[in-house]
Amino acid sequence: TYSEGFGGNLLSEMAPEDRVVSRGLIKRFAGQVRVSKVPLHQSAYFNAISGYFENEEERKKYELQKKQAHQDSESDGFARKRSLVGFDTNYIKSVKDIFRSCMTRPNRQDMFYLLTKTFGINLAIRAAFAVKGVMHGDLPLYRAVIATSWYQLQDIVFTIFGQTYMKFLGRMTGMLRVYNAYIGDFLFVYTQFCVFEF
Repeated sequence: TYSEGFGGNLLSEMAPEDRVVSRGLIKRFAGQVRVSKVPLHQSAYFNAISGYFENEEERKKYELQKKQAHQDSESDGFARKRSLVGFDTNYIKSVKDIFRSCMTRPNRQDMFYLLTKTFGINLAIRAAFAVKGVMHGDLPLYRAVIATSWYQLQDIVFTIFGQTYMKFLGRMTGMLRVYNAYIGDFLFVYTQFCVFEF
């Protein structure tokens, strides 16, 4: 299964899109279709498909991940999966490289959202709350300006670089596992929001 997210590996166990397709096939052709998952370290399937890899670098990445999957299966990989909680510190160590690999140039749609959402609806709502707070004497003017500017700045950055941000979150998913649920992206966003709010 080819995947660009969910931990950031070239290959993942099963992508959500593929689950939808496989369930649809099983439902439509009841009793005629069986879906089997083969561990990456036991599969040579992708090497057999001519033209599957874009270039030699992608093929080497596949071989490296296949080798890593084999090592994990032979070492403590199985025991690690059985534990209730798993935290992979490698994500923290390589966070710069992960972010760099996710960087995407903003496009026309991002700029459209910037004009309509950030400098339109969101700014109007923020300004309305700030003005109301200042008029009622609940909020000093300088604080209203600083708070509105701070939230507006965040909105600008996350709107323009939304694609980069979402790809990055997708890559951070594998950082934290609670039983079978991978929630590294949730942990990252929660921590980020706490820091920004502080």
